[in-house]
Amino acid sequence: INSIKTKLSEVFKSHSIVKLETNEESLIGGRSNKVLKYQSEYYISSLNTILKFDSKGNFSGKLDRLGQGPEEYHAIYDFDIVNNDIWVSTKGGIIKYDKETFSYNGKIKIGGFVNQFKYVNDSTIIVRCPEDLIFKICDSNGNIRKQFIEKDPANSAAENHQFFNVGNNIVYHVDDTQCGIVYNIALDSMYYQHILTPLDEDLTVERNKDYYKK
Repeated sequence: INSIKTKLSEVFKSHSIVKLETNEESLIGGRSNKVLKYQSEYYISSLNTILKFDSKGNFSGKLDRLGQGPEEYHAIYDFDIVNNDIWVSTKGGIIKYDKETFSYNGKIKIGGFVNQFKYVNDSTIIVRCPEDLIFKICDSNGNIRKQFIEKDPANSAAENHQFFNVGNNIVYHVDDTQCGIVYNIALDSMYYQHILTPLDEDLTVERNKDYYKK
């Protein structure tokens, strides 16, 4: 079979490869890394820091506020860029830092641990936590409006990017299944729904529960 060489740029015409600057300050470590592009900049989690690169891949600084102080985080469980701030989920809530200066911009106090979160608007922040009801719906002041979905050990694996938008709904991918937990913004409610119609060999929430029992 004759091999055909194809450039990635010809296949992914709307994408490009950005080579990131490598130095002692910008080395990326850890077992899993979340990568976000916000405007023309890139943000990458590396252990308990967040590295920042410009549009050409040049290293431009990092958020490193690990500690026990009032303006520090216990650990980085998740992060996002919201309203030009870096939001870091950690023990006790979500801490906000200026994305340019990395200075402290306040905290949304939420009891317990915030494993993952999704900002929808100032009255709706979806928070995933390790409690009996695993989703909290909070406002920007940390007030809990609603709680949904009982803890399910059979379907508890976490990924870096589990939230995604489908129309006006937010979907949280469940484990490695073809199922999602849908937050319906208009109804302010949550429920399970298939992402794709599962085939006989596909994992579902029910099959994971059956394997877990066995």
